[in-house]
Amino acid sequence: MKTKINVEDLSEARKRISVEIPAEEVALALKAAYKEAQQNAEVEGFRKGKVPESVVKQKFGKSIEESVASSLIENTYMEALTEKGLKPVSYPALEPGRIKENEAFYYAATLDVRPNFELIGYMDVDIPKNPTEPTEEDITSQMDTLRERHCAYEVVEKKCAPKDMVTVDFHCTVDGQKLDKWDAKNYAFVIEKGAVFPEFEENITGKGAGDQFEFKKTFPPGYHEKKVSGKHVIFHVTVKAVKQKKLPELNDAFAVNFGIETVSELKYRLKEEIKKHKEKAEKERRKKVYMEKILPKYLFEVPESLRNKYFSRIVNSMMENVRMGVVNPLDRDITAEETKLKYEGMADIEARGDLILDAIAEKEGITITDEEVSGAIEEIAGLRNETPEEVRERLSKEGTLLVLKDGLKREKVFDFVLDKKK
Repeated sequence: MKTKINVEDLSEARKRISVEIPAEEVALALKAAYKEAQQNAEVEGFRKGKVPESVVKQKFGKSIEESVASSLIENTYMEALTEKGLKPVSYPALEPGRIKENEAFYYAATLDVRPNFELIGYMDVDIPKNPTEPTEEDITSQMDTLRERHCAYEVVEKKCAPKDMVTVDFHCTVDGQKLDKWDAKNYAFVIEKGAVFPEFEENITGKGAGDQFEFKKTFPPGYHEKKVSGKHVIFHVTVKAVKQKKLPELNDAFAVNFGIETVSELKYRLKEEIKKHKEKAEKERRKKVYMEKILPKYLFEVPESLRNKYFSRIVNSMMENVRMGVVNPLDRDITAEETKLKYEGMADIEARGDLILDAIAEKEGITITDEEVSGAIEEIAGLRNETPEEVRERLSKEGTLLVLKDGLKREKVFDFVLDKKK
């Protein structure tokens, strides 16, 4: 008799596989397991290899049956998936039966699978390329940014204005009483780049060295510093110095700061970096537009376990940003339920998109070689100042090596469909 395999459609993306292994095959598996146990079991009163089968069954029967059941499931599960053309995206929830001599063995597995859908129009999306060659304005702007980063501030005898650096002494009082530890000597900040409180900038513009002034700041109830929570605080400020920004001259001496001998070479390097950045940004734009155009054509059900995996990844990334102090302004005023719905929707879109890209890769025979994986690992290692071996070991431990490979494969799909590489 042949193993019987039946598939029950719980939904488009969730299946329940029922497998029945004939009694004859079960009997052979049990017999082989008992024989092996007879040869290897150590039982007091019997020589090794001479333990009767009845004794083996009595002492080890349950564990042997469980082992045989696991073995039968392992040997037939992948066969069942292949025979029925199912591609799992989750681990199965097993309902194992009980092994009994002279009876068929039955088990069931419930799992999420990759939905079947027809690929349509994926090569018919035309997204023109925007220019990526750097302009003179691009180079000048980047050069100005570098000069800003290497600017100096020189003391000037004038009233301060936006972009000037000011140095102040200050102390604070509440109801005429000086606040302990709420004072500072030689506190410096650049106007329009953010003082500890914006009121500093609002009140200091137009002041010069030696000027004194006060301003009041009201702290909201519940402020983390309890001594000023809900209080009107008076800041008493003395301007010590005003400094004006001085940009370095654009010459060969400036280029030396970047390990380059001439300003001409610096401009060439900047041009190459700008070009790489623009090319990367343009590719990301075209990928985004491509997915926006093809996603509405596919309305298949996304497996719940896959959506949950993408949702967890998005939330973990968001929480990491929060820990680093980066918060999406659009998330500030929405409720927890609204946040959940928003990111579940994003997870569904990302999972759906990757399922489509994976189906294109399979149809077009797009794969990733070991050499391409090694190249990506070397690139990561260079960015993180690690060895390729360290990166590979970490990815393996984290279980993200396959994620890296899938990402590389999907990038190749984008190259294929965007540039029509047939």
